[in-house]
Amino acid sequence: GHIIVVNDIGYLPMHAGARIVKIDGKTMVNSFSPRTVPEAADVYTKSGKKAIRRIIRHLRLLCGSKENWITFKQWLAHQVQRPGELILWSPLFQGIEGIGKSFILVLLKAVLGDVNVGVVTPQQVISQFNGWAVGRCVNVLEELKLTGHNRYDAVNALKPLVTDRSIQINEKGVNSYMTLNTANYICFTNWKDALPLGETDRRWWVIQILFRSLAEFEVAVGENLSEYFPALFD
Repeated sequence: GHIIVVNDIGYLPMHAGARIVKIDGKTMVNSFSPRTVPEAADVYTKSGKKAIRRIIRHLRLLCGSKENWITFKQWLAHQVQRPGELILWSPLFQGIEGIGKSFILVLLKAVLGDVNVGVVTPQQVISQFNGWAVGRCVNVLEELKLTGHNRYDAVNALKPLVTDRSIQINEKGVNSYMTLNTANYICFTNWKDALPLGETDRRWWVIQILFRSLAEFEVAVGENLSEYFPALFD
């Protein structure tokens, strides 16, 4: 009579302060650990403010417009302020190789913690196993490009992961099971035909990065890229 009996284990970052959580009539152990999230700074130093300005400038250049930047800034803030709560749509950045799309992945890991951000390859997207869809606040689809006859099947398989409150997980050697969906998604690709999207599809917010060459991007940042990117990532 003195031991709590639970029904299941779940990754529940939206209940970060609780170890035992009741959801939908089930008592669950929360496997999310707040200790995995880096502490926020109490004050901003002069060098810290300079770093923030550099980061904002880079993200604004990728977004291409003030409106896009405001929306994407809110998307980023949501991941930190309301982890585990679904937004129901995903940004998809399309642009030339080497322009710094992957910096967003580094930024997300820096503020959410490495273990709370997943990286999903195109091969994993088209696989029948999707264990990568659980245990993350954000999943990053890198170098996304779906080709061949199964590209529509792959897009359909992604749809519930972006929008559904509960999802079915199929892991190798384990019976499939249902679990709460806590991951928001963001995609990076070099190709304009990365996803076969219909005109009415509301799950993807496509941002086409406007720079056509790295030389053009270098002019925009006003620095040699061999110095610009190390400073940005540092």
